[in-house]
Amino acid sequence: MGKKAKTPKTQPSGEKARAVGIVIEISCGEVFQALGGYLENEIDADLRRRMQEHFKHCTHCRALVDGANNVIQLVGDGRAFDVPAGFGSRLYRKLEDHLAGKKR
Repeated sequence: MGKKAKTPKTQPSGEKARAVGIVIEISCGEVFQALGGYLENEIDADLRRRMQEHFKHCTHCRALVDGANNVIQLVGDGRAFDVPAGFGSRLYRKLEDHLAGKKR
């Protein structure tokens, strides 16, 4: 009898899907590509189950989905946040400086 493969804690992005027992495990890259559909509940039940299984073993992807859910909850609650005076202009200036540095 062959040895049963252990489920890794994470899979490198782009690694091909592989069978582990009866669950088809998917890569971090595949999870990232389907994350929007997962959050919007627009994926089929099989893919959702496979992603949820992946989240049990991959702390990186679990943190990604938890963070995305937090952002959705914060944006969706409708509360406005006051920012300090001049914050917007400083932010845009930093973004422009950063983007200008990337073009060099």
